[in-house]
Amino acid sequence: MARSNFRLVIHVARKYEGYGLDIQDLVQDGCCGLMKTFEKFNPSKGCRFPTCAYWWIRQSIKKSIFKNSRLIRLPESVFALSRKVGKARLECIMEVEQPTNENVARRAGITIEKLARLRAKTRIPRSMQDRVWSDDGVTYHEITEDPNVEPPELSVDRLLMRQQVRYFLGILNPGRRRSWSTASESTTGSPRHFM
Repeated sequence: MARSNFRLVIHVARKYEGYGLDIQDLVQDGCCGLMKTFEKFNPSKGCRFPTCAYWWIRQSIKKSIFKNSRLIRLPESVFALSRKVGKARLECIMEVEQPTNENVARRAGITIEKLARLRAKTRIPRSMQDRVWSDDGVTYHEITEDPNVEPPELSVDRLLMRQQVRYFLGILNPGRRRSWSTASESTTGSPRHFM
């Protein structure tokens, strides 16, 4: 029974390509919806199995897209409004109309301010390790790096070195410790306090 309805799963999954999940993930979630249909289907209700399966497959795929398509999960209402705005933008393009903020907001039935807030909420976060330009090796981390901040590797190295010097100075007897600190003071010009 599952094999005979697998084509239906693929058919429904293809409709949701481009929403942030691979087709394999969509098909897998659609198969979960198909299995749910086997549990819930009641032929005495007067509905055919493929019709019932279509709705469960679709519901399972939509739920998966909602949960897994983004790094930061959005509320369902924001996600639905984002899809509505996306459809409105496509309608503008299909009717050879410029997809400006005004046109998209008008077609989606929302204000321009609400569209701006929605776009701010649904912006996809960027990794600091992403490349700024595809042909160059420069990352966002490199162009936003603060030159006044010491790199973490260097500060850890300095901390470890101080701990080792303190340990070795603790081993020395007081006379040698004084002579070492006097010698170090004469080379640097300032007294060093490691203890």
